[in-house]
Amino acid sequence: MREPPRSRSISVWCVSTLLGLASLAVASAIPQSPSLVLADAASRFDASPVDTARSSPIPRLGRVFVIVGENTSLADVTRRRAPYIAGPLKRRSAWLAGYRARGDSLSLGNYVEMTSGQSIACERADSPPADPLTDEPICHQRVDNIFHQLQVAQISWRSWHESMPRRCFTDDVGTSRRRDSYIVHHNPAVYYDNVEGARYGAGPRPRPKRMCLRHVVPMGTTGKNDTSAFDAALRRGDMARFNFVVPNNCENGHDQCGGTDRVSQFDAFVRREVKLITASPAYGPRSVIVVTYDEESSTVPHSTEVASLWLSPLVRPGVYRGDWTHASLLGTLERAFRLPLLAHARRAHLIHRIWR
Repeated sequence: MREPPRSRSISVWCVSTLLGLASLAVASAIPQSPSLVLADAASRFDASPVDTARSSPIPRLGRVFVIVGENTSLADVTRRRAPYIAGPLKRRSAWLAGYRARGDSLSLGNYVEMTSGQSIACERADSPPADPLTDEPICHQRVDNIFHQLQVAQISWRSWHESMPRRCFTDDVGTSRRRDSYIVHHNPAVYYDNVEGARYGAGPRPRPKRMCLRHVVPMGTTGKNDTSAFDAALRRGDMARFNFVVPNNCENGHDQCGGTDRVSQFDAFVRREVKLITASPAYGPRSVIVVTYDEESSTVPHSTEVASLWLSPLVRPGVYRGDWTHASLLGTLERAFRLPLLAHARRAHLIHRIWR
């Protein structure tokens, strides 16, 4: 029997609706993207597969250690040149493939990007904060940053610098030959007026702001590769919630010192200090260690990709592919400390997928 027009339209609507609901059910059962975690066969990285379709919220963190190396592209971090970072540490960490430094900046602009989410031209050119002879201002900024944010939120922090002769020091000093070279443009905190105090040009070397004197501290003495103060604080468990750790210009991999491969120098520093950090009473179930590099080397043209590893009991080890920058690092830590996101961190892809 021929169906009346109205009944036929209702039947068609019912069938199409049921088919649509079935399609939705099937689609919801299929991951929206294939797994983005790839095994690194070349280095025999055998971590368990990670379900990267699941995006975990960024957890509240306990103590954070950010360790920064120098001028090393991702392709430089090999088992031969960085046996610890590319071997045991990689197997235990979230390894971020697709993490990029700024392509328009020297070192300082990258340090400033990872601590404030932006930079200005003099910072991207590695200018000092002030003239070392006249103390006249050269490069500094009145802009918010993670150090000041933590201070306002009453969350403890320290910026640790190997071979810095005294607290909040704003001049280059030492030599790579003696392995005691402190470089001020690897110390972003002293470029921020609300941390250092904008005291440049204010007479014969006035004292820096109390915040800087209290929180921007040497890792040890100016002796060869000395981290004795930092290591002693680790053994006591006397560590701040946020620790920004910068080796001297040998141990950060910038200069080749004593015939040692420069990439291997930073690898040795990370091996030594990460073992001390994880053995410290300060390292707890909500702690995280981030190891990254300020910028790429000149050996890999047209690429700004650098290594970034996250080690924590809260992290699922694996290789993760994404689109991350130093602003992603900043924004992820700000979110973990429940702080407002600054500048480029507001638009950056935050690091979600690595958390358990």
